[in-house]
Order: sequence, then C-alpha cells, then structure tokens
Amino acid sequence: MFSQQDIEKVQTDCKQNIITGAQAYTLEDILTNIKSNIETNTHSLLEKLKNIQLYSTIGILIIQSQSTEIVVRTPGQKVLQDNQFFRDLVRLMNTEAFITFKKRHMRQDLHSSLIYFELYDMINQVYKENIGEDVPGEIAVQLLQSIMRTSNLRRPLIRLIHNYVKKGGSYKGLKKKLTLIMKDNALKLENK
Repeated sequence: MFSQQDIEKVQTDCKQNIITGAQAYTLEDILTNIKSNIETNTHSLLEKLKNIQLYSTIGILIIQSQSTEIVVRTPGQKVLQDNQFFRDLVRLMNTEAFITFKKRHMRQDLHSSLIYFELYDMINQVYKENIGEDVPGEIAVQLLQSIMRTSNLRRPLIRLIHNYVKKGGSYKGLKKKLTLIMKDNALKLENK
C-alpha cells in the first residue's frame, strides 16, 4: 500500500516539525490542536492528517518523557508550568483556528475584533441565562449582525468597548454597561 520510503519521509517531516515547533506544549495543547485540525476546513485532508500525526507524536513524546522523568526545564517552561495566563496564551496563539482568524481579521484593527469578542460573550451569557445552554453559532452571528447594523446599538457599544480598551477599567463594570445598553435599546424597540 505505502512504500517504506513514503513512510520514512512522513516520519522525517514529522520529526523535523517536532524539533522546530514543539516549544512547550502540554497534553492539553496537543488535544486542542488535534481537535482544531479535525474541525478545520482550511487545510487539505493530507495536511490535516500530517498535523494530527505531528501533534500525536508530540503527545507521545511528552507522556514518555514524563514517565521516564527525564525532564529538562527551561526558564520559559517553568513560567508555562506555573502561570495559567501564559499557558492559555501559548495554547490560543498556536491553534490553527486562532492563527487563521488573526491573519484574516486582526491585521488592521484589533478593536473591531475585541468588540465582536465582547458582544459574542455577552450574547452567549444572556442566552445561557435564559435558555440554559450556549448560544448556537448561527443565532449568535444573526444577533451580532443585527446589532452592528442598528446604529443606536452599534455606536454606544463601540464607544464603550473602545474606551474600555483605551482607558482600562473594571471588566465587571464593562459587562454591566453592555447589558444596560442592550436592555435600554430592547425597551425602546418594545415601546415602538
């Protein structure tokens, strides 16, 4: 079916990628990347399978190194071990989905993406409080598009999130103000 030469080439490519790309992955990173590669539609099947093989091999090496307890820790690995924020950041930055999103949508304007992140989070929170589950993607997108097309919603929301990003402040306060803007406009729509 496959020649020994084909198998050796894939293994060599995989090992080279491990050597050049296996910064400080955790098993959780590995599983996230495997799942991301399964779900992505931006790569060919061959590329997806190569990536899954790569991350599986890295995972096996991590487990083997943990079981033999030959662990060489760099200062960066210690930070990743001790600091959840940096672990989450590295995991996020290395997922195919985020890399693709960042390349496509975050090159020019970070504020727009942050606005959508916050609105999506708020929509999901309100949906979950009322329905008891996460908002389905198609409903979230429809609501986001409707909000951004309604100027009396869009302007105060953009201003609020823009000020939050520029000046900082309480995240809890931001959520409260976002909710007030949305409720205020919902009441205006009901009274029409």
